[in-house]
Amino acid sequence: MNGIPLFPLFQTLELKFLKMQFNFKMRMKFYHELIALLNAGYSRGEALEVIWRLRTNEGTDTKSTLARIYTDIRLKLQNGLSFGEAIRQWVSHDDYMILDTIEDSDEFATYLARYCKTLETNRKQNNSLAGLLGYPVLLVTMAYGVLVYFSIEIAPELSRLFPIENWQGLAYWVFSTGNFLALFLPVVICLAVVIPLITILSFPRWSSGLRHHADKLPIYSVYRSWTGAIFLQSMGCLMSSGLSAMEAIGKIIPNANPYLRDRLEMVRYHMLDGDNLGEALSKTGGSWPDKTVNLSLRIFCQAPDFPKQLLVISENMLEERREILNRNIMVIRSVSFITVFSTMLAVVGAMYDIQSQITSSY
Repeated sequence: MNGIPLFPLFQTLELKFLKMQFNFKMRMKFYHELIALLNAGYSRGEALEVIWRLRTNEGTDTKSTLARIYTDIRLKLQNGLSFGEAIRQWVSHDDYMILDTIEDSDEFATYLARYCKTLETNRKQNNSLAGLLGYPVLLVTMAYGVLVYFSIEIAPELSRLFPIENWQGLAYWVFSTGNFLALFLPVVICLAVVIPLITILSFPRWSSGLRHHADKLPIYSVYRSWTGAIFLQSMGCLMSSGLSAMEAIGKIIPNANPYLRDRLEMVRYHMLDGDNLGEALSKTGGSWPDKTVNLSLRIFCQAPDFPKQLLVISENMLEERREILNRNIMVIRSVSFITVFSTMLAVVGAMYDIQSQITSSY
């Protein structure tokens, strides 16, 4: 049989479907269960065995989502894979990078708990962003819809009383604007789908060119802050385990996505010239992960508890970014509200303008 083999294709789709079911909520539950057992004195292997037995009903449940995932992780660990490699197939790239980083640390449970807190903070930020952006998008859509509706529904009815070619002033402007927007409605709909998709795909992949300018935009700044927080957490964990900053970066780079790898390569280049971490980050350009944070790192690099400071800074950075983002979104909401109000006012004004022109024509 020629073409793509069906069985491997179906198997790949099935694995992707299982990974989708092992969502954020399930992963958080698994991490917290693992942390609780580790803090109770279990070794990592014993803790995973306990979770597997409970989630598979002593091994009798082999078909549920969690049972299949935990069984796969357990088998990989028994075959000698590290915890990070065993779970890699089922978690996000960021999860894997952190788990692989902290795996050999004596404070694995503590660092995992910190990471869970960071994940939950980022989740709240993303939910807040979606909610705050949803209202402006709705308002702008309403304004667009009102203008289009006026040009294709109301204007033809009014033209029976007074021909459109005789319209002047505000009435003609509103009609022309709505007619223009209606003409490009299919294009706008396509862009509304394509642009968000391209933006999401570009987050981890777009690493050079104008990216440092794009990182200043609110939506890209969220991803910039997130990758920066993950990087600082990873550095804090690795340096607490005894690695130097250079060694820690060398361990992170192989698991980094193109966006993060490009920045880490620049940081490493400057550190090879003798700069400390804060100085190297300041010299990379683009203010990654954050200009203010980079200045603080130049100071904290001199402190004996620098690794712990990295963990604290990473948590504070996300919270500060959330506050800045909320202020930016409030400005966007205000502008969108003014846009809708102005559109409604223009349409009402156009109706009165047409009435005045009809009256004056007789």
